[in-house]
Amino acid sequence: MEVIAITNQKGGTGKTTSVLGIGSALIQMGKKVLFIDLDPQSNLTRGLGMKHVFLTSADFMMGKDKCIFNSKVSNNSLIPANDALYAKESELMGFSALPQNLLKKALDKVKDRFDYVLIDCPPALGLYTINALIAADSFYIPMQAGFFSLEGLNKVLRVTEQVRELNPNLEFGGVFITKLHPNDRRIVAKDIINSIRETLGRKFLDIFIREDISADESQIKGKLLHDYAPQSRILEDYTMLTNKILKS
Repeated sequence: MEVIAITNQKGGTGKTTSVLGIGSALIQMGKKVLFIDLDPQSNLTRGLGMKHVFLTSADFMMGKDKCIFNSKVSNNSLIPANDALYAKESELMGFSALPQNLLKKALDKVKDRFDYVLIDCPPALGLYTINALIAADSFYIPMQAGFFSLEGLNKVLRVTEQVRELNPNLEFGGVFITKLHPNDRRIVAKDIINSIRETLGRKFLDIFIREDISADESQIKGKLLHDYAPQSRILEDYTMLTNKILKS
């Protein structure tokens, strides 16, 4: 079982869409995928069609049973979230002497059931994100070609260097660009992309996820891209990204 975290301190970078897109590509390849929603905003949970949540990823981290919900339409499962995660964070802090290891410990119990675990991290570098990075084999950062993107990237990389003291095997998989307009020729966007490329070297994946209304529509319908829009350009882009992840 390989655990992949998708994270960025900055909101609106396409983390949830990327988790769903990568998951959709993996499922098309015949892989069994477990999605984990660690964001109290619960966009991943709703994007997979789950509306009424009583047991969450915080409950899973505390060892409670029946937190994994199986999809009836695709080869995937979900550990959901809701806004109770905000309050649960303090509860988790007191639950264990090592609260940062709770997710890893819980996942060890189900590692034979899935090929891949995809974690949607919140846009904050708190306990949930730390748990994700300690549990993960690798992490990837989606970024927009915007002015403040590099600032968010630097914050994530600083924290992950500290996390490596607790998870020395954590691999930084790389950065990919999201929400790129297919006809975007802005000089600013090109300059930012070149700056990211120069900063990261081979860790800039040179993968560009184009804007596509199919992503929003599929999440509203609670369906994965390969079910809702199998010919969409965004699924094509995420399939290219997934192939690159699998080869790394």
